[in-house]
Amino acid sequence: MVRFDTVEGYAPSAVADCVVLGIFSEPTFTGSARSVDAATRGRLKQLRASGDLPTRLGETQLLLELPGVKAPRVLLVGLGKREEFRRRAWRKAMGAALAYCVKSRSGAVLLAVERPAVTQMDDYYLGRAVAELTGTALYRINDLKSGRVARRSALRSVRIANVSRSEQGDVRRGLAHGQAVSSGQALLRDLGNLPGNICTPRYLA
Repeated sequence: MVRFDTVEGYAPSAVADCVVLGIFSEPTFTGSARSVDAATRGRLKQLRASGDLPTRLGETQLLLELPGVKAPRVLLVGLGKREEFRRRAWRKAMGAALAYCVKSRSGAVLLAVERPAVTQMDDYYLGRAVAELTGTALYRINDLKSGRVARRSALRSVRIANVSRSEQGDVRRGLAHGQAVSSGQALLRDLGNLPGNICTPRYLA
């Protein structure tokens, strides 16, 4: 089971297998991306100048062993235009990032992506959405065919960065509720994917 938690801020010295940063299409960096750019002596600016940064919504790019960053992997995810960055855009970006983290077999993930204004996404919804999107990224169809069994996911923890002490209570409550919702969704998907000769009314009962 994946463990969820929050941290008050983000610094490039933070320990994680993979840090996820959001990149807007605008030329200036903000938040955690600005901190990483400073720690790497302008590495993100260089990538932007060469056209190698993901800025379109949901695009991802993995950077390895950045100097000045403790985490061995930094995953950049495009957030699109800042003026259009709302809840739906955030969900699309986070879904793409978490799916990549699962695929790349990262064990401990730190999410340092900016979120929309509180009018679009409050603290409770932030936690609940992260837990639900993680569950979606982890879900695998219960295939009954014989053959090679898929490896279990390496993901063991997801932390949300830049959550202040006053926000932690609502975010963690959202995380707990999101995990419960995700478990129910996984059960429904399993039942829906089972063949009719197995998932009979008696089986459901």
